[in-house]
Amino acid sequence: MRKERTERLLHEHQTGSWSTMSTEYFQLVGILFQRSSQIGAGERSLWVYAGLPLLVAGIEAFLIEHQRLFTSTRRSGPLAGIEPLMDVVKSYNLPIPLVQAIADLVEVRHEIIHPATPPFNPENYPEYVKRLQEMQLLDSHTAQSGAEVLSLLASHRLFEWGIDKCGELLHAVAASDPERSRMFAGLADNLREAVDISRRLEETV
Repeated sequence: MRKERTERLLHEHQTGSWSTMSTEYFQLVGILFQRSSQIGAGERSLWVYAGLPLLVAGIEAFLIEHQRLFTSTRRSGPLAGIEPLMDVVKSYNLPIPLVQAIADLVEVRHEIIHPATPPFNPENYPEYVKRLQEMQLLDSHTAQSGAEVLSLLASHRLFEWGIDKCGELLHAVAASDPERSRMFAGLADNLREAVDISRRLEETV
């Protein structure tokens, strides 16, 4: 299956056309964020386990679109959807703090979908966990094992932070190509609009 996906990205086809899927991912993220918001910013939110992996998937879809949509030339450097996501992100010459934030978000995604539960002491937390703790983005209890580190990630504050940083990334990528920046800025806005719509729906309930 991985080989087939790679082939679709590597080779041009005589029929069909490139289209956008990031919008669909971001709409789902907005729905999950709205459910998470109902729990409260200071409370544990299990919606994060679904929302953040979908958010990262939406980012990768957006990068694939940026490399392929409305352009006749293939961008040099790592290919989105084929090369590691962070290699693609770094190729856009983004501010270091933003790159670090996205890298930490990718690590969160890995922790959620590939949980590793062997016990370790708090002083041996992964570096990304320490950074997120310092920003007070994680659940407030003290983890005692690898499994409980996963539990720390169930935080609405982390969900909100991840959306904000991904929004910054999308707009930075859009601005990197002046000829297509307006169109891709519109696609980038889909993430924030999906979240804003979810918030307005919550206010009317």
